[in-house]
Amino acid sequence: MESGVNARAIDFAKFGVLFQNGGRWQGAQIIPQAWVEESTGPHIPYGESYYTEWFASLPGHAYYSYMWWG
Repeated sequence: MESGVNARAIDFAKFGVLFQNGGRWQGAQIIPQAWVEESTGPHIPYGESYYTEWFASLPGHAYYSYMWWG
């Protein structure tokens, strides 16, 4: 993985489930939900120079933030 994280596919899947569940793992809040929402959402309004026409043309208005493609 480009970020340097060395893990098995099952570990990446668990990481995805953790974020999909708002930072909760097996009933315990591991990562604050507010941080999960902040880190997985766009930070710059669409139309700003950061987002190119290509980003804006993708379904659901794609973005890249905190190492996440959205």
